[in-house]
Amino acid sequence: MVVQAMGGIMSITGEPGGRPTRVGTSIGDIAAALFLTVGVTSALYRRSETGTGMLVDVAMLDCQVAILENAVARYLATGVAPAPIGARHPSITPFGAFQARDGQIIVAAGNDKLFAQLCAVLGCPELVSDPRFASNDARNENVDALAQELERKLERGSVAEWLEKLQAVGVPCAPLNDIAQVVTDPQVLARNMLLPVDDESQLRVAGNPIKLSDYDDATTRPRAPDLDGDRARIIAELEP
Repeated sequence: MVVQAMGGIMSITGEPGGRPTRVGTSIGDIAAALFLTVGVTSALYRRSETGTGMLVDVAMLDCQVAILENAVARYLATGVAPAPIGARHPSITPFGAFQARDGQIIVAAGNDKLFAQLCAVLGCPELVSDPRFASNDARNENVDALAQELERKLERGSVAEWLEKLQAVGVPCAPLNDIAQVVTDPQVLARNMLLPVDDESQLRVAGNPIKLSDYDDATTRPRAPDLDGDRARIIAELEP
């Protein structure tokens, strides 16, 4: 959380006017670990080519700055520090969470063509030629008015109904899943992203998101070793 605060990500996370919000996972640790993995892999590849090693230097704060994405560019271009804007995108509209009859649906209509397809599905093609929404810049200027127009249509159907119709025409969309829904999602399960631990606990944990064609994807995770369970083997490996 310290680097989330220092790195600025908490200042752009949450609802407009709300209190600073920590990202819901340990993104400081995770981002640093992923960048470090890339650095180590790069160093190992160079060693295989040249025979020499090198120091890999990765700082958690640096990694938080690196993942600020367009927030830094927007500030340096405009001099205005970005603030929290909830679920919507800072420069693409409509791109956010919208209320349907029985819950919220994520719609990411990232260009004029997708916006027109969205409006056709919702039964409001007139919005495409409305000067307030005729371009992405115009939609950004009138984001609240557009959200009201879209939600008037979306509230007539369920999330499942709209997902089926929008996916059929290629408009990027998704349900807003909670964790209970994620762990039963057919796609998550099909990708072996929830695996049982190979012990008597029957606990399930996250699978490996990296799938390599020359290796079988694991269907279980090994149990944690007992305290000092690998001690003899490790000491034997370290002895000259």
